Amino acid sequence: MEINKQATIQINANGESVSITTSLSLDDLDRNGIGWCEPIKALESQPSNLVHIGTYLNIAQICLESGRLIERLGVLRRVARQFGRQLGDVSQQIDLLAGSGLPMPDLPAGWSVEAIDRDERQFKALACIDGPVYSNFWHPGARYGGLAGTPGLESLQPPPALDNASFHVCFNGAVVATVPVVVDATHSAAWVTNHPTSGYMPIEVHFSDAKANRSDVYKVVVAYLKHVTKAFGASQFAIMEPPSDHFALYKQILKKARWYSAQIWDRPYVDLTLSDSELISGIRKSYRSHINWCARNLVVEYWSGDQITSEKTREIYSVIQEVKSEMLAKYADGMTLELFMHPILMCRVGKGEVAIARTTDGVPYGVTVTTYDNGVAYYAIGGSKVLDGKNVGHFILYDAIKRAKAKGLRRYLMNRLFPSSVSTDKTNIKLTVERNINITFFKRGYSDDCEFVNVYNVLG
Repeated sequence: MEINKQATIQINANGESVSITTSLSLDDLDRNGIGWCEPIKALESQPSNLVHIGTYLNIAQICLESGRLIERLGVLRRVARQFGRQLGDVSQQIDLLAGSGLPMPDLPAGWSVEAIDRDERQFKALACIDGPVYSNFWHPGARYGGLAGTPGLESLQPPPALDNASFHVCFNGAVVATVPVVVDATHSAAWVTNHPTSGYMPIEVHFSDAKANRSDVYKVVVAYLKHVTKAFGASQFAIMEPPSDHFALYKQILKKARWYSAQIWDRPYVDLTLSDSELISGIRKSYRSHINWCARNLVVEYWSGDQITSEKTREIYSVIQEVKSEMLAKYADGMTLELFMHPILMCRVGKGEVAIARTTDGVPYGVTVTTYDNGVAYYAIGGSKVLDGKNVGHFILYDAIKRAKAKGLRRYLMNRLFPSSVSTDKTNIKLTVERNINITFFKRGYSDDCEFVNVYNVLG
């Protein structure tokens, strides 16, 4: 027999008083979780924030009365992400619940999880992280995908709407994998949002023990991520695996998940071990005349390390805005502080380089910001204008590739990972914005090589 519970709350805000009543089936909650139970799904078409808040708080009360404390914690965290952490005593209730020793999921013998939200000090000690742990920084060569940050990052304020749900997978007390996870205001458990128009990146499992059985590790990862969706009120988690893992992760998802999607994401790259002649021959033919003309008619200046003072940082930002003016006017300014400052901070400590291409009379026409870490170069920011019918962007990026090769780096990554132009997010069809389609097409003109990963969106 289906068990239905009901709660009512009176909310007074901005001179408005609203009474909200919520009915919740505990069977629905057990079957579909916080993110997909009927009262939460009904909020998708509800414009009133007061109704959202009231519904969440009613569900939290029902969970309290029914002894569903993990789900109560999850829905309160959902409130905090969506509406702020100073709403009533929500933050205090979250802290009390999170510190009350709620049960962990059952795991196979010998396996355990060390989660950052349960014991941040222990999590950091196991990861050998001395400073802060970050939930808003990403670089493809950085430790744990960016979880350990980069020098100078502490000067930026962390996004208030993110919950850090990262964890280690351990076997007999030893860490075999680290899994960086954040839950954002869309209630998706994934990794960093690198650019507002691109959305989140999928979770990557960082193996510390190359000999660990991937299937065994992924079994624990999936079990704990299912727990995360409860404890953080997430509607989905997005996770990836490389083709070399032979669908070991996918097989575990098949066993645990009722609703999920599977996709292939890709990222173009340039192999820097190739000879100079092989590099130029791999470039799209239509780019080469632009590259050769710009090499003869432009002067490039380079900035790194202590050269990037605060004054120089402001100049670089101004130049980027200038050379990207047409794109910014068309698509609006997506140059967030984090998007600009993260790679600049890496360049400041010698992990990257800023290049500005100018005419002989000093007018800027192209910029690249390339970052380096762990033998990998990454095209972090770029922009250009057309000069005498020549696309300066073709030249300035090729110049950055050659300089990365000269520094002994192995690969130049042309992009973050992207899904196909038509993909899925939760239960919706997601279309890649025109801007990203154009950017990705441009970057694929430097090589035929791509990295591929399988990405799975698991609902609830």
